[in-house]
Order: sequence, then structure tokens, then C-alpha cells
Amino acid sequence: MLLGGSILTGEEALALDSHVSYIVPLPYSCNIGIGPGNELEPRLSVLSRMSIDGAVKAWEKHPDSKIVIAGETDYDGLPNTTDLMAEHAQQVSNIAEESIVKLHTLPDGQPLNNTYLQVESLLNYLSGTDGRVLGIPLGFHLPRVIQIAGAYEFGADFVTAEAVHDASGVSEYEVYLPHIAGLERSERMKMLVGRLDNKGRLGNLLQRITGPNLVDVVETEGGYKLEQGFTRYKQKALQRHLDTAKTVTAH
Repeated sequence: MLLGGSILTGEEALALDSHVSYIVPLPYSCNIGIGPGNELEPRLSVLSRMSIDGAVKAWEKHPDSKIVIAGETDYDGLPNTTDLMAEHAQQVSNIAEESIVKLHTLPDGQPLNNTYLQVESLLNYLSGTDGRVLGIPLGFHLPRVIQIAGAYEFGADFVTAEAVHDASGVSEYEVYLPHIAGLERSERMKMLVGRLDNKGRLGNLLQRITGPNLVDVVETEGGYKLEQGFTRYKQKALQRHLDTAKTVTAH
């Protein structure tokens, strides 16, 4: 039986007396750009990086646990959010490969392109296991994660990535927080829809058409801004740019 059901402070999450079996960072997309070799290059969004960095800090306090990552398949034929988060975790800490569980799809092959599908995949993976689960979403995302977890009867404790960073003395993400706060309104709207469609069936159907969302905080000349859209459209636009540049160069 999975243990959990509390919202914890960062200090409480890092100092849990009972054994933490699974740490679950809740991702929020990856972005894409043009790499140094003029190739399409995906990278973690600031939001997903905040979540996995919080999970790493929690794992360092509970090194017998496993980090379980269920992320989006954002871009066709390129590394996805799950793989990028796992790679990042191993770059910033001494986490062994066997301590990271990567979930990419549901049993029917459907990619995990929204929170409903991610929670469903986590429940499938953890079904029949015992132990405490510690979920790590961002603050703006926490209420909806709890709403969805309740619909699926997914037992977990939760702590926000921001709370873990504060408790760990990490300040590098503070510059992004005012921009991330802009997502709170859209989250409230999604929660209203979720009251009528508590397992996201309509959203899951739409997701098959639109693909996953792109949400990130990106640097501009004047500072930072929130970028939102659909990953497949940005991939196509960048690919057209590369193809046009190759055509011009060839002539």
C-alpha cells in the first residue's frame, strides 16, 4: 500500500523520518532550439529543470529511494522530457542509473503528454508496491496535481520544488518565479474543467491532435518572458528555418 496524503514543507520533505521509496518530479515540458551544429536541439524547460533539481535534492537526503520520471514526448525523433530529466539528474549528482526509473508511455503506447496521463502511468508502475511516495511539482501546479491524484486515488505526499530549493539554499530559480506565477490563472481554469472531467478524457483526446504543450521561461533582451505554445508547431517552424537556410547555402 502506498503511503502519503500530506502537503509538506521543504524541511519536512528532506527530513522525513519514515523511509521514502519513490521520489516523483512532475515535469512541465522541454523546449527546442537550434544547436551549434545547426541541428534541432531539445532542452529542459526551466520548469522541468526546477522539478528534477528538487527531486535530486530530496534523493540526496533519501538515497535508498528511486526517482520515477514520467514526462512528455515533446518532439518527434528527439530526446524527450523523461530522458532529458534523467540525464540532467545524473549530471548534477552521483545518482546511479538503477536509481532512476523512466516512464515514457502507457501500456497502450500513448505518450505521457499531460498530467492526467503522467499520473495514470505512475499509478500503473507503482501498483502493488509499498512505501512512501514524494511528489515534487511546482507551486502553481500543485493544486491541480492534488486534484488529479485524488481522482486516480494516487497516494503520495507532496512538496513543491520551490520549497525544496528554499530548504536546500538554492536561489538560482528565484528570477523566474514572477513569470511562472503567470500560469496560476490557466491552472485554475484547468481545475474547473477537471471537476467535470476528473480523469481528463476530453483533454487526452485533444492532446492526440495538438501534441504536448510548450511552457518555458526564456531569456530576452529585457530580461525574461513566459513562452507558451505547442511543441510540434515550434519544431516544424525551426525545421523550416533550417531547410530554408540549407537551400540558400546550396545556391
